[in-house]
Amino acid sequence: FDEGDRTWCNVEITDLVYNRVTNEGELIQQPDRGEDAIALCDEISDGYVDLHYKENLYGFKWDTVCKEIARSAQSISTDKEFYLAMNKYLARLQDGHLLLRYKGAKIRNNILSYPDEIIDLLGLRLIEGRVIIVSAPSGYNLTGHELLSINGVPLSTIINSLSQIYIFRGDQEANKSQILVYNKYWDYFDLYQGSFPDDIFLTVQENGSSETVKIERDSYSNRREGITGIRWGLPGEN
Repeated sequence: FDEGDRTWCNVEITDLVYNRVTNEGELIQQPDRGEDAIALCDEISDGYVDLHYKENLYGFKWDTVCKEIARSAQSISTDKEFYLAMNKYLARLQDGHLLLRYKGAKIRNNILSYPDEIIDLLGLRLIEGRVIIVSAPSGYNLTGHELLSINGVPLSTIINSLSQIYIFRGDQEANKSQILVYNKYWDYFDLYQGSFPDDIFLTVQENGSSETVKIERDSYSNRREGITGIRWGLPGEN
């Protein structure tokens, strides 16, 4: 396990599921989900100094959560299922410095199937409660529009679902905003719908009028229009 910079207040868990991998992310042997779940619980119990404070603040007992984690891990069969389930449990601690990460492109692809060029396809910001497109592929004239849905899924559904597993800020509204800043909204389709769609359809609105726009694949790596250079990557995702 690696410890984050702020070890005085919390422990950063990384590569937990893949504690049997080489530096290149190649599996040495298949992970034991139950064993990994126990390791996660023990690491929090032994190293997370804010644990009792969080238990009192949010009204739960970590020992009880550990029992839930151990039970759920036995029925999990894929990297994606483990990643989703364990981050849901860690999110109960409401700590932006605590997360379960993946390591290496091969293991990343077991969890998230979308191509890298998708990550920066759009720049989105939460402005006065609305998701606004601040940068988009050239030729689509989408900058400044409100984004209502991606492939028919409302942005509110996407953000609320991901708020259950990704904690970047303690305040709920600030956390939702960071999900957009980090471009993590694309994760929704792999984690909650099973796979990333073949085509991307954006339903946008401007001046009370809405339309659905298909983003062509050859636009994924096009020059962006609008505000660019404003993405912060998550540490350790490579």
